[in-house]
Amino acid sequence: MKRTADQLDRMILRALCEDLTPFECMVNNMREFLEAEELEQLATRLLGLATLRLVDAYLLHAEPPYLTPVTTDSDGVYRHWFFISEEGLKRLHQLGPQPERDDDWPRPPSRDHHARHRRTPRQGR
Repeated sequence: MKRTADQLDRMILRALCEDLTPFECMVNNMREFLEAEELEQLATRLLGLATLRLVDAYLLHAEPPYLTPVTTDSDGVYRHWFFISEEGLKRLHQLGPQPERDDDWPRPPSRDHHARHRRTPRQGR
């Protein structure tokens, strides 16, 4: 069963909820849940989410500043790390609960969780 664009977006946004994530890691984590055609769409969907400012892209450094926000493109998707934005969190909650097929995926954090925790990627790990 092929997923809709909203379902793929939901999966991407959920994958980027907790911490900075490189594209390759996101793909590896989703590989068992997606069909080959859907995996091929991930870079395009991620770039679309970044264009809509639902996902932020970062360049990581070994020394301060550890993170530099960047604008990503089709080449940068493989070099940058990604994290859900505040707008992305709102969109994730608008998309509603995930379909039964995605039950193995972790649930998105609640709005309460975000009120208690600062919504920027963790720095200086």
